[in-house]
Amino acid sequence: MATTLQDLVAGLPDDLLPTGPLPTAVTRVTGVHVSELLDPTPFLVGGELLLTTGLSLTTHLTRLVDYVTRLRGAGVVALGFGVGPVHAALPPPLQAACERAGLPLLVVPTRSRFQTVVAAFWQREREAERQDLHGALGSTHALVRAATQGPGDRGRTRARVVRALATGVGGWAAHLDADGRAGTAWPMTARPMARRAGEYVQRLRSAAVAGATFPLDHDDVLLQPIAGAEGGYLACGCTRPIPQRMRHLTLAACAVLDLHASRLAPHVALQEALPSVLGQLVVLGHAGAARDVAAAQGRPWPAAVRVSVAEHPRTANGRELPGSPLVAWAAGSAGLAWHAETTSGLWGAGRAQGAAPARERSGELRAHPDRAQRSPGHRTPRPHQPAGPASPT
Repeated sequence: MATTLQDLVAGLPDDLLPTGPLPTAVTRVTGVHVSELLDPTPFLVGGELLLTTGLSLTTHLTRLVDYVTRLRGAGVVALGFGVGPVHAALPPPLQAACERAGLPLLVVPTRSRFQTVVAAFWQREREAERQDLHGALGSTHALVRAATQGPGDRGRTRARVVRALATGVGGWAAHLDADGRAGTAWPMTARPMARRAGEYVQRLRSAAVAGATFPLDHDDVLLQPIAGAEGGYLACGCTRPIPQRMRHLTLAACAVLDLHASRLAPHVALQEALPSVLGQLVVLGHAGAARDVAAAQGRPWPAAVRVSVAEHPRTANGRELPGSPLVAWAAGSAGLAWHAETTSGLWGAGRAQGAAPARERSGELRAHPDRAQRSPGHRTPRPHQPAGPASPT
């Protein structure tokens, strides 16, 4: 959690005395800088609390107004004026100039040291980093649990990961599809913000960047693509300033979603080998097992099987046999080959292992929904031993 001006003043009630009300909006402090230069802005990056004893300052109002205006333009969030070494009291023209510019003015009493303020700031920064690290670790564990526990389907897992991400960043999160359309969002009231974030997807593609952070109303939104099988985008947002762990958690959420999708997707090597596996199961007479394996891998039952029998190594013919639900010839004759296709591609293929020339034979082996039904006289073929065809059932 970032150090704010309000927290720093509240933590040092005897060392930082406001001359007026502090801003109501949360004001982040990026650093505490000590400078006696009349123009320290070249050495500032914005967001600093600037401490000075006024060594280079005069009590001329116009010059003080120019000084304060430069600080305000450089992004200084507050000016701390140390009384005692140079000025016995706070110059009223300086207070008037700060009020005119809207720059918070703090008095550092004579008994206090600038080093006390600097040390307090860095102590808060270290504590904030420690808390942020612990929070990030806890949120990362929550993302992993969301991806590995509960129902394993992709939709429910995605919803759990999105919810864990929103909780981790202290804001909202949503999953967008490849075109930027909002899907799962948490909380549900964040869906309008998710839809607006989705409009940036095309800009992200046009810019050819991996991710983007952009303002959306009072929120800062992070949009990150999800690689691999999951695809789409993760969008999350929270009120400014965004926590440092937001990007890390978003990347972690993308990684666990991709990993979960990869686990659910059949392996490429298995898909390439599946027709041969199914074909071997059918040739061995295990049509029911072939059906179960095919169903588990999302393969529809084939409508037809082509059986080709080579009477001579140089000649072959083929026959189209209607499958209901599977047509195959389980025999060990040489030269026999068959393959079954569906609208989604090759379902299964087989080839006899025997060495003797084959004559054209065909038959049906139907698979019961729970088990293969075979004729009483059917036997599993062995190498170099022709077997009779399965009788239609």
